[in-house]
Amino acid sequence: MDKKVISFDRKSMLINGKRVMLYGGEFHYFRVPHELWEDRLQKMKSAGLNLVVTYIPWNFHEAREGEFRWDGDRDLEKFITLTQKYGFYLAIKPGPYICAEWDFGGFPDWLLGKKINLRENDPEYMRLIGRYYKEIAGILRPHLITKGGNIVLFQIENEYDHLIAFTGIKRYKEGALEYHLKLLDMAKKEGIDVPTFTVEGSFLRKSEIIDARTYYPNIPWIWLWEFDDFDRVIAESVAAQPNKPLMIMELETGWFAQFGKPNYQIGPEVTRAILRTVIAEGASVMNHFLFVGGTTFPYWNCKGDYGGIGTCTTYDFGHSPVREWGEVSPTKYHMARNTAQFLDSFEDELFESEKKEGAAKFAKGGESVALIDGRKGAPSPDFSGTFENVRVLERYGRKGGFLMVRNLTEDTHKARISYYSPEENREMALPSTEDLKLAPRSSFLFPVDIALGDGVMVRYSTCELLLKKNIGGDEFVFLYGRPEIGGETLVKCGKAGPEIIEGKFDIKKTKGGYLICNENDGVRILKIGGVFFVFLDEKTAAKAWDKDDSVVISDYYYIEDILVDGRSIDINAQVKNGCNQRTRIFTALRPKSITINKEPVEFKYDKPTKSVAFEYDCAVEELPKITWLNPPRFISDVEEKEVNYDDSSWKAVKLPNSLEQAGLLEHGFIWYRQKFNLKGKPSECRIMIEANDMDRFYVYINGKFVWRGIECREIDITAFVKKGVNRLAVRYENAYHTKAHPHEGAIKKYSGILKPVKIQGSISGKNFSVVLNDLLVREKAGGLIKGYHEPDCDESGWRQSHAARKYVIPEEMGELVWYRRKFRFLPRKGGVCALKLTIDYAFERCIIYLNGTALGKYESVGPQTDFYIPEPFLRDDNTVAILLEGPGFHPVKESGFVPPVLKDPKIGFYYTAKKIIARVSS
Repeated sequence: MDKKVISFDRKSMLINGKRVMLYGGEFHYFRVPHELWEDRLQKMKSAGLNLVVTYIPWNFHEAREGEFRWDGDRDLEKFITLTQKYGFYLAIKPGPYICAEWDFGGFPDWLLGKKINLRENDPEYMRLIGRYYKEIAGILRPHLITKGGNIVLFQIENEYDHLIAFTGIKRYKEGALEYHLKLLDMAKKEGIDVPTFTVEGSFLRKSEIIDARTYYPNIPWIWLWEFDDFDRVIAESVAAQPNKPLMIMELETGWFAQFGKPNYQIGPEVTRAILRTVIAEGASVMNHFLFVGGTTFPYWNCKGDYGGIGTCTTYDFGHSPVREWGEVSPTKYHMARNTAQFLDSFEDELFESEKKEGAAKFAKGGESVALIDGRKGAPSPDFSGTFENVRVLERYGRKGGFLMVRNLTEDTHKARISYYSPEENREMALPSTEDLKLAPRSSFLFPVDIALGDGVMVRYSTCELLLKKNIGGDEFVFLYGRPEIGGETLVKCGKAGPEIIEGKFDIKKTKGGYLICNENDGVRILKIGGVFFVFLDEKTAAKAWDKDDSVVISDYYYIEDILVDGRSIDINAQVKNGCNQRTRIFTALRPKSITINKEPVEFKYDKPTKSVAFEYDCAVEELPKITWLNPPRFISDVEEKEVNYDDSSWKAVKLPNSLEQAGLLEHGFIWYRQKFNLKGKPSECRIMIEANDMDRFYVYINGKFVWRGIECREIDITAFVKKGVNRLAVRYENAYHTKAHPHEGAIKKYSGILKPVKIQGSISGKNFSVVLNDLLVREKAGGLIKGYHEPDCDESGWRQSHAARKYVIPEEMGELVWYRRKFRFLPRKGGVCALKLTIDYAFERCIIYLNGTALGKYESVGPQTDFYIPEPFLRDDNTVAILLEGPGFHPVKESGFVPPVLKDPKIGFYYTAKKIIARVSS
């Protein structure tokens, strides 16, 4: 590692000798079609992020041993080049284990065909990783920051602490350090010479690998608002790694969706509280997990956590800042963007400050909570010992500091805070007038003794700092606050007192300076010396965008970029349909004209505030047209069960064996067939088929459906067998693996029929036993082989139905059928939209295809009903093909035909917007 180019100390990464705050987000390129990468990166850039973090899934690139793919959606080179184009630093996480709610945690299935131990120092396993590292290093090396690129961090393994803790297996703990250090040596051997880290690997703290932390206080059905434990682990990590920066590489924005579980979404107040906490703790590398939502297209999903039956297609992670379908979140996106503005403006103050335990405390607030100690309950004003989730933390230094205040309880607390003032070198109180009203689930980062230009200092404020700019020779400082907390700001200045420019303020001169009180509502401006103070409410702050020496406060839904060249300002933006858009720009530019899409608009210029205001009335426009072109068609897809089906080309597999061990790595439906001979008609006959405890399979005897389920068990087939030759057919869905995370079950999950099939019973009073030691196997559903999902499929043999609200499949078609229908989509010129396909109900599950590409998987147990249609998948005329699977029989009674059912799918919009260009010319 060239330390002149990149190094680190306890405070931060140092790049080309300069201290850098890395603030970014997780973007899984493998969950977003490559045609959309640039759009999503542009949105990250517009949010002010400077870091992109991504995994590399080994199995996505080497699905078959020795066959690497780096094209299309797998074009890692293209992705890296785009991140560099937009000026991002890049953290690469290649595994070999990634978790990521991805099939097998990123491990290729073919590893299951080898007798090796995963995630430990097994010689053959390490040899294969060495080959993998060699392959990816060839792509990564030219992009390392030491070679003039933008890759600044490289991850070694992932979350190994979990493996140690959840399995309790001694060898994992004893071999963890050696295993990780060997991975490090292998990476170095391939020329990876940037700092390395792992996520949750506490045993590495004395090595050169940085132990980065996660922060997930809200995990559904497990815990909520569990901040204290994460705070404790951060403190332990910092103490044990005194020469390494604090890295929070998974800062929670949500949680993934699982079949059969409610779609859990955390509110923005959780992420807001995490951000304020880790900033106060001194984090200098922060990564939102997830920032760009994505799609886990079939069959890349994994089992899921705590007994889950599979993760859903959507990987929006319970409302990401940039949604799965490309829309920016009205809450989380702007919260992250406002945080980036703060970090960019006050980076030096943060780097120069230190966390000071005990420097700040609550002087008032906890009296309403009694700690029962001894004979009576004693009030505790500072909340000590009460286990109330209320905390104050101070960090300060020679350039001032900040107070992190959080109330994560469900109650409102009226509090007063005692803190240390670096300027006064003594203890002071905040606020000085009314008590601070801490609403439930609220958090803040208040400034203390922050020096500005012209001798002006913010002694304290109950507003938060947003950003500062030099506009036309004057310093503008933007602050914001919540309406329930009155803004109280103590400002120290020279002879010039505050001058009210806009709005109402209550200003009092005190011994410490001027006490400025205002309501956090709208925009209020005052000037002190050469410094303009612009006070905003929280909603208005979310509309504030900045570029160079200009600040734009606008109702525009999204601003892609602001181009400032000294003579004009171009705002490339998107507006939502049918609403009035107000814009105000603080700029040194004196405007002579303003146009929107080249049409002139009226404006008002306010010289005292150096701002110009104008409006744009976005008229209501019709949505782009979506038209169904034909009635739906249906066809059965279970001919492989028939007695006379030709299976002569199928592969013979000897048992015991798994699909992976047999080299059959295709996910989705797998067919097995075999014949067996009985010397007579049995009076009793049972079949035992042994598979894993995760995948569903359907059993047919002599063309008749017999049973379906997951667990291994004896099945009564007496009514279906005959004297002589009988035919067994099994339709098996290789749906997913675990993500090799210990609380999901075994790290290795083998698929398929794993042991010889046993058929036993009685003929003429004598017991008999037949063992099938080999089976014929074929990958894929027959309809996929015939191209039923492709747009140009011949539909001449399909059954046609008139369009209906619901379709019920008759018994003669069986429990696996295809639905096809075409629609036309004509996008609007200059418009932006995201389409979705909605399945309100299907019984029991289905795989959705659009124009031949797998779009998603639906399960009747929920929760997902909407499926994003990526724009690159669309044509003018489009074909929806759905492979619908019914239960076969009553799921509880295990008898009687219960038909597959499908409600007619709907095509609609997640959102629509219109592109505009607003130009301000001088």
